[in-house]
Amino acid sequence: MTVLDASALIALARQEAGALAVAQKLGSSHVSAANASEFIRKLEQYGDDGERAFEKLEQIGLTLHEIERVDAYEAAAIYRTTKPFGLSLGDRFCLALARRTGAEVYTADIAWLDVADELGLEIHAIR
Repeated sequence: MTVLDASALIALARQEAGALAVAQKLGSSHVSAANASEFIRKLEQYGDDGERAFEKLEQIGLTLHEIERVDAYEAAAIYRTTKPFGLSLGDRFCLALARRTGAEVYTADIAWLDVADELGLEIHAIR
């Protein structure tokens, strides 16, 4: 199982560097509702239809996960570990989903690699 961060989805939607790596995982990928929101907002900031783009990703096989209570607690619990690396609340929800499901993570943010071992996650930077 693979969890995608909003930055990875944005790279795919905008055909940025790393898009191919994301495309290869899309059929079995999952995303937190927090990251879906971030993806939609960012695409709309670029002038694209974020909701339509997200719906297309779901049609291809992306699975949306609602935020569960355990994710909220986990995102808060990993704050101290991730704060020095500038990870946002949305980033922490992505990592919380990955920890809950035992999934690997794909992101465009290389700072995440610095917390992978401490969080016990397999994190891949797409560029």
